[in-house]
Amino acid sequence: MKIAIIGAGFAAKASAHYLSKNHEVVIFDGGKGSASTVAAGLLHKFIGMHSRKCRFADEALKLSLELIEPKVKTGLIRKAQSPEQAKWFQLAAKTYPDEIELIDSDTIYIDEAWVVDCPKYLADLQTVNKEIISLDELKEFDRVVIAAGVHSMNLCEVKLSSVRGQLLIVSGGPMPKCPVSSQIYAIPHQGKLIVGSTYERGEKLDAKEELLPKLNRLLPDFEVGEVFEVKEGYRANTPDRMPMVKQVDERTWVFTGLGSKGLLYHAYFGKLLAESLM
Repeated sequence: MKIAIIGAGFAAKASAHYLSKNHEVVIFDGGKGSASTVAAGLLHKFIGMHSRKCRFADEALKLSLELIEPKVKTGLIRKAQSPEQAKWFQLAAKTYPDEIELIDSDTIYIDEAWVVDCPKYLADLQTVNKEIISLDELKEFDRVVIAAGVHSMNLCEVKLSSVRGQLLIVSGGPMPKCPVSSQIYAIPHQGKLIVGSTYERGEKLDAKEELLPKLNRLLPDFEVGEVFEVKEGYRANTPDRMPMVKQVDERTWVFTGLGSKGLLYHAYFGKLLAESLM
């Protein structure tokens, strides 16, 4: 079949990878930018306040690691934000003793964690630079996959909300030996520190004012040198916060709503999409 994919983020990348094995695939990118390109690039299985292993996490991580390049295995330190969260972390360490190490009463270490250079990972997508306003523009295609993040709701009837996230790229030191996360995350990468992220539903925040005090609490010995860049993107969230892989009509599918779990789940759901799309 001839299949159109709208979007150029993680969902589009995985969809194109699996669908192109058996079909002719054309990717359309309207140049609006993708939240995936500004993602911090932290990949691991224990996302969330409780640090429970995510559903399908083992299978999803395996597929993502097969697909993603470049990546660096770094490990991850998670620090609890409250006594309640510390108890959940302790439980997680007991539940997954081969995967989570309890460093102290409120800190865990996850060995299987990677940092991904997201712009480089997505750079090899061969796209047509065209913004699709209506699916009527794609009548020549047998199937259409809408993987345009929050912009997906402009093309089909799906309910999504957007959340703005900003992150900083700073110099300074001493650098942590591996990524550290708590209320925010700090990821050493290529001699700089990625600090993020804000979580904005209303008025735009000043990323420096919002993130630098939290960085100081997370890494009190770290002295910020220069703020090189402020990046921002808009995540698409579904009402139930679950990824959406949904058939809209006979020839149209929508794949969006990966949220903060995009790196972990995009390959898993992209493969399911390719197997289901007939």
